[in-house]
Amino acid sequence: MANRGKALKTVLIVDDSPENLDIMRGILSPFYRVLVATNGRKALKVAMSPSRPDLILMDINMPEMDGYEACRLLKLDSRTSNIPILFVTAKSDMEDESRGFALGASDYLVKPVNPPIVLARVKTHLVIHDQVNLLADQIEMRTKQLELRNIELSEMRSTLDSIADAVISLDINNCVLLMNPVAEKLTGWSESEAHGKLLEEVFCIINDETRSKIDNPRGWVLNEGDIKGMTTHALLIARDGIERSIGYSHSPIFDQDNNPLGDVLIFRDVTKEMEAEQAVLNQLAIIETYGGLVALANMDGKLIYVNAGGIKMLGATQPDDILDKNITDFIEQTNLKRETDELIPAAAMDGAWNGEYRLKRIDGTSIPVSKTLFTIPDAEGNPKHMGIIIMDISLQKESQEKLLVSEKLAVMGRILADVSHEINNPLAIVIGRTELMLSHLDGQSTPFKATLEIVLQSARRCKNFLGYV
Repeated sequence: MANRGKALKTVLIVDDSPENLDIMRGILSPFYRVLVATNGRKALKVAMSPSRPDLILMDINMPEMDGYEACRLLKLDSRTSNIPILFVTAKSDMEDESRGFALGASDYLVKPVNPPIVLARVKTHLVIHDQVNLLADQIEMRTKQLELRNIELSEMRSTLDSIADAVISLDINNCVLLMNPVAEKLTGWSESEAHGKLLEEVFCIINDETRSKIDNPRGWVLNEGDIKGMTTHALLIARDGIERSIGYSHSPIFDQDNNPLGDVLIFRDVTKEMEAEQAVLNQLAIIETYGGLVALANMDGKLIYVNAGGIKMLGATQPDDILDKNITDFIEQTNLKRETDELIPAAAMDGAWNGEYRLKRIDGTSIPVSKTLFTIPDAEGNPKHMGIIIMDISLQKESQEKLLVSEKLAVMGRILADVSHEINNPLAIVIGRTELMLSHLDGQSTPFKATLEIVLQSARRCKNFLGYV
């Protein structure tokens, strides 16, 4: 009744005596499924069959193969090594028992057997066997879990070591658990040296402007339960005293019940980025102080940046007067079609265009300028923005006009000099001949002499005029 609804355990009885087999079968069959074998060799065959027993009662003295040899072979085979074996024998001396236990036997029963003792021993060893099997299953399951966990840890370690940023894992007490190689390099601490130390000792940061110590951000990360994004303007002081500009962030770690387990600190060296940013700021400062116009527009011509010199050149007082306008708003109507149909497409195709035209200011006046238009590509090399550099060339134009007038006057001077030279030669002859003829008419008063005097007077006036020229 006790086994109703449950699968019966299987007990193998091994004995070469039919009488002993009948006795043991009579004791056990009401409670167990019973199999029998008449010698050790047959016992091995039954034990390794699909009907594998849960327990074996083994006689010692049997033909072909005795109980000791059968026990030895059963314990050597992984399929049967965990089956409990109870020797049933008339031998009861200490030497025989020691030999049996040395071969792996679990217990001894002495003939003639006592049924209650047989049942009690069988039940006890089956319970022990079940517990051992259960423990073995648990150990196997736990071993597999540990192996899986070790694989996960190994993969996590590989992932951690392959991350380009520095990573420090912390426990709930703010002590270092793990560090990847990048974190070791930036802090100057090896993982083994830093393990168990407080974060403040390994990760010392100060404000890069005030040089005041930055409080550990871990507290507010865990309190707020939020991931804090990358923060810059911090200097990391490494173990050897080297200072590096860094960006860092914290992320809390919680268990499935939302209880804090620790957090992860991620940081990276941004020294080069900060230097590049400062270089850009320096360049912007230079651009802002440049007296000409420097502007940035999208490919539709909409202005998105104009420097201070450009704002002044366009006749505006503040950026809002200029931004969001189109570069075509500052081109005279006569040049507008050329700008939109030729110059901008040419810059987009060739990468740049340079030339002169007149810039229209906000008040409607215009000035001559030299303009450079170039495209700024995106990551794929496609034009994304237009850069515009404009220089006021009013003074150059005035100088050019003055130079042109001067050159014209010089040419006219050379022409007049040539003309004067060509006239002076015959004029000198006229004056000389006239004076000679008048010298022969001294004391005479004739109409011819009066005419010669008029000719001489006119020739001398002409010569004086050429002298002024």
